[in-house]
Amino acid sequence: MTYKERISNFEQFKADFAVVYRQCQASQSRAIADGPMDEQACALVRLGIAIGLQHAGAIQSNVRKCLSNGHKPDVIRQIVKLGVGTLGLPALSDIHTLVEETLG
Repeated sequence: MTYKERISNFEQFKADFAVVYRQCQASQSRAIADGPMDEQACALVRLGIAIGLQHAGAIQSNVRKCLSNGHKPDVIRQIVKLGVGTLGLPALSDIHTLVEETLG
């Protein structure tokens, strides 16, 4: 599935499950507000979690969130590089492709 197809599918999901989506967003907002880290730091942590899970949609979504929180592409690329010891090169190559596709 291409990046554009994933975005289209997600937009359809948000429309079909609007109440559930809003509740998830509200829970995420509460989790951010309930700790000492700011939203920028939380965005990087969420990207790292998505990378660790090797979840394509979550990786791309969190790359977009990092960009919208003011992080530069080089910061996002460093997060990817930090996974090399844990995930290995083949997995990281796939993740790098997803990230670069999202950075456009």
